[in-house]
Amino acid sequence: MQARVRYFLGFVLGVNLVLLLPDRWIVAPDPGQAAATEYWACPMLCVKLRRPGRCPVCDMQLERVADNSGQLLLSADQAQLIGVRTVKVERRVLENKIHVSGTIDYSDRRGSAFDSLALGQGEQRPFSLGFDAYDAELAWLAVGQPAAVRLDARPGEVFHGAVESIEVAPRPSTRATRVRVSVENHESKLTPGILARATVSATLGADGRAAAPSLAGRYTCRAHPDVRADAPGECPVCRLPLVIDSRGGASGGKGGPRVLVVPRDSVLGTGTRHLVYVAIRPNVFEAREIRIGPRAGSLIMVAGGLREGEVVAERGAFLMDSQMQLAGKPSLIVP
Repeated sequence: MQARVRYFLGFVLGVNLVLLLPDRWIVAPDPGQAAATEYWACPMLCVKLRRPGRCPVCDMQLERVADNSGQLLLSADQAQLIGVRTVKVERRVLENKIHVSGTIDYSDRRGSAFDSLALGQGEQRPFSLGFDAYDAELAWLAVGQPAAVRLDARPGEVFHGAVESIEVAPRPSTRATRVRVSVENHESKLTPGILARATVSATLGADGRAAAPSLAGRYTCRAHPDVRADAPGECPVCRLPLVIDSRGGASGGKGGPRVLVVPRDSVLGTGTRHLVYVAIRPNVFEAREIRIGPRAGSLIMVAGGLREGEVVAERGAFLMDSQMQLAGKPSLIVP
C-alpha cells in the first residue's frame, strides 16, 4: 500500500513538474530553424530537450531523435512504451443491425411490398410498425431494407417486413424522424396498438449511404417509391413507367459494395474534426484530417482523406497527439 501511495505521489509530482518546466526545455516551433532538427526525448514521453542528458522528471537517459516538421518520430522504446499498433486501411462490406421498437398499426401507404398479398387475400389490410429514429440510426436506414419483427405478445414468432417509409424531416419536438416498416400479417395475428420490436438489416452502399440489397436490379416508381417490381412496367398507382431502383446500391461482390474502413480506435475526434496518424515509414507518423461516415461495431467508414493500403495507428494515437501538441506541431486541437 505504501509503495502505491509513493508511486501515485511521484506521478502527480512528475505531471506538475512537466507543466512548470521552463520553455527552453520543451521543443517549440522555430520559424528560423531548418526543416530537420535534432532533439533529445525522454523514453517515458515526459519532455523533449535541445540538449542531451537525463530527464528532469523521471531521471531516465534522453534519446536523440531527428525532428521533421509536421511528423512525429518515435524511437523503438517509445513506440513500445505507448503500445503503438498499426493497421492497413482496407475496403470491406460494412453491415449493421438496427434494433428498434414501436407500435403496430394499419398501414396508410399505397403500393407497399405487401399490398399485393393483402389484396389477394380479400379484405385483409396491410399493417406496419412505426418507430422514431435518430441521426445515428437514420444513417443506416433506407426504404426497402428487410426487417424481422417480433411481438411481445407472441414470443418466438417472427413476422417478416421491410422499411416502408422514412419521413423527410425530424419532428421539432423530439428531433426524431418517423419510420414505418411494413409487416406481413400471416394468419391474421396482428392487431392495431400492440407493441413490437424490429431488427432492420442494413448495408452501406458505395456512396456511404444506406442501401437495400434486396432492391438491387429491381424497378420502382419515382412518384411512389414503395412500389417495387422485378421487371419494367407501369406503376399500379399512377401509371408512370417504372425505373431501376437506385436504392439497391452498386454491386461490390458477395454481400454488397465494399467501402473504405478503419478501426474506430484509430480515429481521434472533436465532434467536428477527425484525425488519424498515418505511418509514413516505421515509427514515423503524420497527423491527417479525414472525413468519416457511419460506424458499425469496431469499424468506421472513411469518406475522404485516406487511400486503400495506407497504414494508420490503431493504438497509441492519443499519446501521439499529446506529443504533437507538446512539440507545437499540428494536432487534433491545434490544426
